[in-house]
Amino acid sequence: MGKIFKFWLGCVVFTVTVVVVGVVYFVTVFDPNDYKSEIEAMAAKQDVELSIDGDLAWQFLPKPGISVSNINFSTQRRDLGPDIDALSGQIGQATLVTDWSSLLDTQAAASNPLGLLNAINLSDSQVLVTANNGLPVQLYDITLRVGRVSLQGQPFPVSVSFTAVGDIPASANFVASIDSKTAEISGLSLSIGEIDMAGALSTDLVSLTTRGNLQVSTFNLKRQLAILQTRFPLFTLPKMASPTALSQFSMNSDFDIDLSGISQYSHQLVLDEQPFEVDVKIEQSRNKLTLSIRGDTFKLADYIAIPDNLASKDSAAIFAPLALPFVLWHGQSQMEVAVDTIQLDDFAVTNFYSNIFGNQRVLRVTALNGDMFGGQANVIAKFDMRSKTPSFNIQPSLSNINLGSALPALTDTSDLTGRLNLQGNIQGTGNNRKTILSSLTGAGEFKITAPSYSETNIEETFCNAAALFGSSNTTNQAWPKGTQLDDLGGKFQFTNGKMFVSDYTTGTGNLTLGGNATVDMLDKKYNLKANALLNSATTSINGCSVNSRLQNRTIPFICKGRFGQSANTKAKPAFCKPDERVLKDLLKNTALEKLGDQLFNSPDEEQSPLQNLFKELLKKNLN
Repeated sequence: MGKIFKFWLGCVVFTVTVVVVGVVYFVTVFDPNDYKSEIEAMAAKQDVELSIDGDLAWQFLPKPGISVSNINFSTQRRDLGPDIDALSGQIGQATLVTDWSSLLDTQAAASNPLGLLNAINLSDSQVLVTANNGLPVQLYDITLRVGRVSLQGQPFPVSVSFTAVGDIPASANFVASIDSKTAEISGLSLSIGEIDMAGALSTDLVSLTTRGNLQVSTFNLKRQLAILQTRFPLFTLPKMASPTALSQFSMNSDFDIDLSGISQYSHQLVLDEQPFEVDVKIEQSRNKLTLSIRGDTFKLADYIAIPDNLASKDSAAIFAPLALPFVLWHGQSQMEVAVDTIQLDDFAVTNFYSNIFGNQRVLRVTALNGDMFGGQANVIAKFDMRSKTPSFNIQPSLSNINLGSALPALTDTSDLTGRLNLQGNIQGTGNNRKTILSSLTGAGEFKITAPSYSETNIEETFCNAAALFGSSNTTNQAWPKGTQLDDLGGKFQFTNGKMFVSDYTTGTGNLTLGGNATVDMLDKKYNLKANALLNSATTSINGCSVNSRLQNRTIPFICKGRFGQSANTKAKPAFCKPDERVLKDLLKNTALEKLGDQLFNSPDEEQSPLQNLFKELLKKNLN
């Protein structure tokens, strides 16, 4: 028994001695560093510039393999991927591991050399990806683990982790399967910062098409954008009206990508509990992007950016959102948006639809319409953003808009009510409210049915003026506030920050009114010239009787004021008064002495602006 034990012990010692001697001989005779130049030359044939600055070293335990350190590489191969111009980086440590059984199976090794690799490990690495039309992306602290690689369709595990821009950690785990025709990834688990994703995809290596699915779990989009801002200071995250805006975002995406044909993406997005369907179609041959967005409700009021200085809304660039498609796509584009309800603070737009075409930084709005304020708005437009100062041409069409609801919601004024119908063609330039309003040109026409103006009672003003010419006394009459007018129609045009209204016609009671007006859009002031014509002995059924000298005669009135007058207690009150020149003509043929007694010997109570006007006239020579 002792002899048998000594025999087998001797065999083991002999075998170990032979293996050790063989390994020592192999390591001594075959120095892998002698093959650096050959490895670099082989890489050059594949259009990869490779530089091995570290050492190549054998390893035998626990498994045989070879390790390489300090590898620098760069390439500009055309098959790197869509929109990737160059790829470069450094591998701190790379290890290729096999096992003893694979080395001993020489027949299998000859038919499938990759089968020798039991694992590929990379660590302390970094990569710089340079895009054709964009900022370079740096990935660092890369660690890669790949299991037994197979090109025969056998699945193998892959694990990778790295740090992305803004020091955002990322990692991915999946199972890959590759053969001569297909490459598949299954069980994908991807994490980028706080964003967790899962999915799978399959690529046809013959047609170079890829199909797959990606699910993005709910995450705080606002927080991720803030992190991105630290990496790109020029990117400014706007302050949203609601503190919870952009706090919840998730997505489910199906994609079918053909880099030489047509690619299609179908997304189901949920933004702050608001679901949207987003479909994207890319035609590579035509360099065209088609985008379709559909949703039930969008609370736009929550996402309107708040300027840092609330007193000056001019600080926000109005056209900034329109530039977004050009950042993402530089060819032809079409965007179609359909949302049942868009909710703002004081009103909602329903049945919203828009169709926009873009090319070479020019947007053409062929349709933009929605129901609002009891009516409908339709717009076609062109926006040219090829220069630093954008220009635009807008052709609005408004139908049956309730001004009683629209003006308080849009302008914080409630002076005018009625139903507005409008057609126009307006041009302008600029990127903020002030410059745009100052540049506006163009013209149009409008009609307001059943208008009412709350700041001035025009009939009262006329009767007060008529009373000074011997008409019935209206001192004790209770006049309603404001004026109910007949349908108001006219034309308008823009120039130098002002809107000029011409040829307008309306009336109230037996008074017919017409004339022109000027609206200063920057200062929100108006100057209205109205020609009043009374074709009856009384202004209305409940109005005043008028001296025959004022009947069937055009009397110009001048009205001045500021929109939102009643809300501004410090502003001068709005007023309407007859034109001074007409009053001179009327007074020349009257008994000045009697009229003077009526004005200057009036009671002590405060006199009206019209009486003050007459006093000033009588102090003159009336020449």
